[in-house]
Amino acid sequence: MLATSYGGLPIEISATDSTLVNFNLTESTTVSAIREVLDLAREGLMAYHSLSSGEPYSVTFGLDGPAVYFSEGSFSEVVIRDIPYPFGNVYAPIAFDITGFFISADALYPEACYRLYSFLRERYDILNGIPAVRTTIKDPALAIFVGQDMLTSYRAFAKRLDSSNAIILPTRLDSIVFASGYSQIWIAQAFDAYVLENADLETVLTEAQSKIDAFNVCFAEVEPFEFTLATTPEQFQNYQEDIQACAAAVDPTIATNSDN
Repeated sequence: MLATSYGGLPIEISATDSTLVNFNLTESTTVSAIREVLDLAREGLMAYHSLSSGEPYSVTFGLDGPAVYFSEGSFSEVVIRDIPYPFGNVYAPIAFDITGFFISADALYPEACYRLYSFLRERYDILNGIPAVRTTIKDPALAIFVGQDMLTSYRAFAKRLDSSNAIILPTRLDSIVFASGYSQIWIAQAFDAYVLENADLETVLTEAQSKIDAFNVCFAEVEPFEFTLATTPEQFQNYQEDIQACAAAVDPTIATNSDN
């Protein structure tokens, strides 16, 4: 997302299928944007951990209290404040997950279900996240439960979502259960090589893009898979193995790491 704020567009949700993402790591504007971001890490202005080593680190926080930061086997507390994500003159990146309330078509009392939903959506004390109903964000009472800083952030989020240069990006690509997860592995390797090993950025990004492109050609031949209530563990496992076979054909270390 930060590279997008600098004017690059390395990752973009497919216009034809919102479950797929397109990668463009070699376009000159994108390379320049990625370089600006990673140079912050090189110069020590931004914390950076190896993205491809598998070493665990995380930040856990809630609406109240300090964040709990885990890295290198130890915990520490850091003070955080919720603020809008940075954006540039070209793109205003935004990413979000959605939690929904659904009423089954077979519900015996759908009107009662909707009344329950209407009640719960106004219980600010038990719901987390930005309310989907715009009038709720305008309700001053919401600040009582989330704080004025958080409410200001909520409103800034809604405003950015409406902006003409908003770019919606995926919130995560970290699962190798799905195809895009392997792409993140190769991007992480490229970033690590530049920041930690002083590699040439254009070279490592070109290598990552080549692997992603070759993987996508193979993945296009994999039979589409749709999750249903009837899906068996064996069917899901077969699908995963087909994806992994494509990744291993492009990058043999994928198969080696999986075996370990």
